[in-house]
Amino acid sequence: MLHMLAKPIELAARSLHTSSRVLASKKNEFGISLNPKWTRVNEKVHPPEQPVTPYVQYARTDVRGGVKKYLPLVWKIRGLSIDDAIAQMDFDVHKAAKEVKKALEEARRIAVSEHNIEYGSNMWVAEATVSKGTHFKGVRRHSRARYGEIAYKFSSVQIRLEEGKPPKHYYVPDLTPEQKLQQFKMELDRRFVEYSI
Repeated sequence: MLHMLAKPIELAARSLHTSSRVLASKKNEFGISLNPKWTRVNEKVHPPEQPVTPYVQYARTDVRGGVKKYLPLVWKIRGLSIDDAIAQMDFDVHKAAKEVKKALEEARRIAVSEHNIEYGSNMWVAEATVSKGTHFKGVRRHSRARYGEIAYKFSSVQIRLEEGKPPKHYYVPDLTPEQKLQQFKMELDRRFVEYSI
């Protein structure tokens, strides 16, 4: 009697297994990973002795288009508030801007609904990167029974939102003329002429 119950109990125990390896291998019906590395940071628990600015990391994986199409767009939104970043993508004419806008809106939704960030507008884009996704090659038919190679490129858009106001300068600002003059003077003072007295 016991050996007849052992198999169903074993199957039930397997279905309740929740190790990180099992969770990491989950994919949806399109074969896209549901738990990419970029979003695993959200599961990290910080000790109360080391306060951290609330943040959310979101990755939109396997969006159509190569990395070169998305790079200028993510450079444009870095350091902006979330509302300004979405507005920038609204006014951009590129097709890839729609995907970046969807990623920003989804990241904001997740931040408010799942990570206890009170106001969806009180966030800024701390990081925005693009990485290479799935690439595969296909065939395009030409005239006279000839064929050409075509590449189907996909990318992953990663966004990190932090709570609070954006910094005044995300990128290092250019030097003013007075600062350039001071730098030039310092270089002249530090120079060394070889074989001089």
